[in-house]
Amino acid sequence: MPREDEIKTHNVFIDTQAYFEHRFDWSGKILGKLAEFAREGDLSLISTEVTIREVKAQLEEVVNELRDRLKRSESILAQLKLTHSIDDPSAATAVLNGNFEKFLKLSRTKVIPITTDVTSVLEDYFTKRPPFGHGKKKAEFPDAFVIAALKRWCDKSKQSIYVVSRDPDLAASCSSEGPLLHLESIQQLLSLAVVRAEIRSKLVAAVQESNSLKQKVRSYFEKLELVDLANDIRLDDISVEEPTIHNVNIVDRDQNTFLLEAELEVVISGQVRRISDDVDDTFSGPSHRPHPKLEYFEDAHFTYPEVEVSFDPNDPASLSIDSVYFGSEEFKVSVSESTYSFLGRGSKSVTLRLPRRLW
Repeated sequence: MPREDEIKTHNVFIDTQAYFEHRFDWSGKILGKLAEFAREGDLSLISTEVTIREVKAQLEEVVNELRDRLKRSESILAQLKLTHSIDDPSAATAVLNGNFEKFLKLSRTKVIPITTDVTSVLEDYFTKRPPFGHGKKKAEFPDAFVIAALKRWCDKSKQSIYVVSRDPDLAASCSSEGPLLHLESIQQLLSLAVVRAEIRSKLVAAVQESNSLKQKVRSYFEKLELVDLANDIRLDDISVEEPTIHNVNIVDRDQNTFLLEAELEVVISGQVRRISDDVDDTFSGPSHRPHPKLEYFEDAHFTYPEVEVSFDPNDPASLSIDSVYFGSEEFKVSVSESTYSFLGRGSKSVTLRLPRRLW
């Protein structure tokens, strides 16, 4: 099992309270680092429609509170020749909302829908189960729908998720067994993410040097097929250069078994040609059709297979490629005007298909 200083899941839900704690400073030291880890793939931020609306409602309150404070200090601000009013609260709120939406985009935050099944939420309400407390039960309905949505997502995806919040009612909805795992602060999460980033760095280096993975990818791409294959058209002499591994993201982890998404660039070359009947030498005339020339191509293709590996972070040489999965992929290669004509297609390209393969 992962040590206490190692992250148990890369999935994270940030409560509105945690954003408020850091003053909605999206590019600040804490929230900026959070977005960076999410952008690099060390964390995967999950939010809900309710949470998005809560944050935006609080941003509107912040603008109104700031406007009231500025009005109370107008005389002092005027003496200092400083701006002493927010003339258009709606415009100011729109700016803050826009910055929040940029943060969601940069951090690749996935917004999941709220469950429409209210039965479980009402059951928790009447039996006073978390997140409903004894003193302010009705105020906890938004949190209850958030918790229900997160549990439903975990159940469907078969994954767990960190819930980052100092709210005791949200914390009570979590457990050490999951699927909802509690963390009190974003700082605590970042501390765990640093360890994950260090592991990812070692793992990326090992994967990029893996000849076994590169050979599997090459043999896979050598099995190219033509889409809508005509009887007299075929591929010949397919050649695949050694793939370039640009990036690796950790999708899941079970002890020393990692599920990865790899970004690879593969340069493929070959020829497209028609297998036509021999030319009838006894016939000559304007309709005489000679054999078409071979059409050579060379194109780069990006692919993102799922790769399962065994790896001990303390031993970089321990990497073992357990399986590589490619979905059904297609890509086009350019052909010349002459080949375009003899293929009889509607564009100056041919589509190649990669067979689905699981090693």
